[in-house]
Amino acid sequence: MKQAFLLLVFCSVGLVCYSQTHRKDSILRVNKIDSLIETKTKEHYNNKFFTLEDTAFEVGSVLIKHIIYNYNNGLVDMKANKEFLDSLYKFLSNNSIYIKIEANTDYRGSEKFNLKLSEHRANSIKYALVNYGLIKEDRVSYIGYGETEPIIEPSIIDSYFEQWIREKFHLANRRTVFRITKVN
Repeated sequence: MKQAFLLLVFCSVGLVCYSQTHRKDSILRVNKIDSLIETKTKEHYNNKFFTLEDTAFEVGSVLIKHIIYNYNNGLVDMKANKEFLDSLYKFLSNNSIYIKIEANTDYRGSEKFNLKLSEHRANSIKYALVNYGLIKEDRVSYIGYGETEPIIEPSIIDSYFEQWIREKFHLANRRTVFRITKVN
């Protein structure tokens, strides 16, 4: 009986030690993946970013946002994105800048479908901004890139077998970008 109890205690201690080590490895791995995505994103956009709180702007700077769209179509989920759209509308109202909305998809799906989907998504954001308030239509343009402008290349995504990592990479590629095209 004592031996069975000691074996149980020994296994429990080993399991706790393993899970703590595994947890630390997992945290390090998440940080490594996030760092890779951040580095690739900065490289892709030449480290030119702006925020909605900025007051000085540079043409070519981008704001990246993960807009929530309805699944497999281009309609913006207005309820889920209301806070961001309110902020973006206020930002555009208070600043004399012109933007281009650039929508991107991941590589799942056909190229033709992804291109149409990204164009539809970019246009639906423009439509929401122009019809949401009094932003003049000529201040907002759009383009859909489909899967042609990935931050994380498909070869990198395909080199990982863990689904959670692949999903993080796909999410980085499925993005909506607001690029400053003109400052008055």
